[in-house]
This record gives sequence, structure tokens and C-alpha cells, in this order.
Amino acid sequence: MEHTLSTEIKSKKHMKHISVSNESHERMLFEGSLGNVSELSIIEGAVLEVRGSHSALRINPNGNELWKMLFNKGCPLTK
Repeated sequence: MEHTLSTEIKSKKHMKHISVSNESHERMLFEGSLGNVSELSIIEGAVLEVRGSHSALRINPNGNELWKMLFNKGCPLTK
């Protein structure tokens, strides 16, 4: 099962690091600043979105097993 994610950064000044390894063509790293978190929501019943003042992170767990893990009693979002 495919699980997807995306991120959107409002400005290059909030970008910390992006790299694609020359040694391993499969590995990539993308880092930036989310800023102050302003909203946590579920879009269209499927995509978890964490919206900050500088960027937004969207994750599509695409399957019940990840939603169960997310809302397990050990998850800080459910406390």
C-alpha cells in the first residue's frame, strides 16, 4: 500500500536543507521550518495536514493501519 506525503514552504528563507545523495540515488532529505503550528486538520477524510506559519506538511496514510497507530492511546495528538 502506498503512503504519500507532501510539503509546501512559503519562502526559500524557511528552507533549511535539501539534498539528493550522489552515493545513493534512492535517498533524499528535505528540511525546512514549519514555523508556529496554527492548524491540524484532516482534508477530504484522508490527508492529515499540519499547517504552520511558514509551511504545511500533508501526509496521506492511505490505510486503516496507520490511522489506528495515529489515534492509538500512545499518540500525543489524542491526549
